[in-house]
Amino acid sequence: MTLILAIETAGEYLAIAFLSGYKTLYSSVLYLPHAHSQLTSSCILAGLKSIGKQMSDLNAVAVGSGPGSYTGLRIGLSVAKGICFGGDVPLLSVSGLENMARQMIEKYPQTEIAVACLPARKDEFFFAVFSKDGNPIMSPQVGKSGEIDLTSFLTEFSGIVVGGKSAGEFARICGLGDSAILDETLFPIVAVTGKMAYEKWQEGKFEDVAFFEPAYLKPVYISGK
Repeated sequence: MTLILAIETAGEYLAIAFLSGYKTLYSSVLYLPHAHSQLTSSCILAGLKSIGKQMSDLNAVAVGSGPGSYTGLRIGLSVAKGICFGGDVPLLSVSGLENMARQMIEKYPQTEIAVACLPARKDEFFFAVFSKDGNPIMSPQVGKSGEIDLTSFLTEFSGIVVGGKSAGEFARICGLGDSAILDETLFPIVAVTGKMAYEKWQEGKFEDVAFFEPAYLKPVYISGK
C-alpha cells in the first residue's frame, strides 16, 4: 500500500492528509492563522495514530508549494523536509494554483481554460492559466490590479473558468468580461494535493530535498512596529 502524507500550509488553513493511491485515509483542516508552527507536527502525529500507521510507513511526503504566505510555506516545507531526511523518503510538490485548476477542470466539463487566482497583499494577485488537460499555458506569477490584462492572450478561447477567492474582481481587472464562469469557493485542497502527488510519485517526479524551495513569487514582507 502506498502511503503519502500531504501538507498544505500556504494559507490561513493548516491542512494535512494521508492517502493510499487516490484514496484519502485521513484528512484534517484547521482554520488557525499564525498557529502552523505549533500544530503541524502534532496534526501529523494525530493522523498517523488515527490510521494505525507510523512515520516509517510513509512512501513519500507531498507539500503544497504555494504561492501563498511566506511563513506558512516555510513551515510546511521545513516539516516535510525533516520527515524526508529522517525517513529517507522522497519529497513531492504541488502548486496551489495547479491544484485549483484541477478542481475547475473536474467540476466544469465545459472548461477550455482554467484561470486560478489567489489574492496577494494589497492590490496584487497570484495567478496562472491552464489548458483543459491541466497543462500550464501561463506559469504562476504575481501582478498588480490594473496591470494584468489577459484579453489578448485568451481572446480565441471560450469556456473560460476563473476560480479562487476574489475571482470576480480578478476577472474584472484583467478584462475577462462577463463570459467567464466564476467560482470563488475554490482554494488548494490538501486531498487534491495528495492525489496529484501520487501521480508524480508514479512518474518518479521527485524534488531535491536539500535544495527545493516553494514558489514565493515575491519577496518576504516584514512590517515594522
